[in-house]
Amino acid sequence: MSSSPRLILKKWARKWIERFEPITSFINSLKIPVAEVPFYANLFFEMLVSDKALNCELMAMAGNYVYLRCGKLFVKTFAGVILTPTAVITFTKPIKEQGEITKFFESITKMLETSYYHLPIDIIVYDGKEIEAKGLSEALGETRIYEVHVGDWWITVRFEPGSRGEVTLTLRESGRIEVSWMGDIEKKKLESVAEQDLVNHLQELDEDLAKLYNVVWIGMKGIVSYVLY
Repeated sequence: MSSSPRLILKKWARKWIERFEPITSFINSLKIPVAEVPFYANLFFEMLVSDKALNCELMAMAGNYVYLRCGKLFVKTFAGVILTPTAVITFTKPIKEQGEITKFFESITKMLETSYYHLPIDIIVYDGKEIEAKGLSEALGETRIYEVHVGDWWITVRFEPGSRGEVTLTLRESGRIEVSWMGDIEKKKLESVAEQDLVNHLQELDEDLAKLYNVVWIGMKGIVSYVLY
């Protein structure tokens, strides 16, 4: 007997929540004071740009966030560096020419986003194209999967346009995975259609989450090295 789409999604969410859990737990164990968050974020960022295998180039800066091109991946990450608008303009010019920066931002507009947030880490990895949700598109008009976000104990998948809504799969203390929907999908009772759309593309989502995990793990080495050595 085959599993239902919802059961498959729950197993998928549990797998990725548990994979990121050691990173989340290690950060929690540090009890980082708010004032020191930028310092640890900078350790994370510096490790990313110094990793030869990741091969990241600094493309642009905006406030305390930086944009990187890491081989075929594009990355936005909190770097713990705060610059004024004037300083940003001055600093970005030597990084890349304006035309190349413009092309960079155009490239990430329709790319699938995977993200992880647990300060001092706040990162988005852009890779591949947004994924068409065929079932929802037939029912609501063009609909795409555009972001998968990993939080402390949950995963949220967001659809585009934004009014379509999102689904959050949360791992409770009891060990149960709770599923909650928002937006047009919930209002029009299309949860089962959306869940099947997601199940149809779990392989692509797995590949992109694996890339996110790899980038986060590389950056974490900077924090771990500082703490342990």
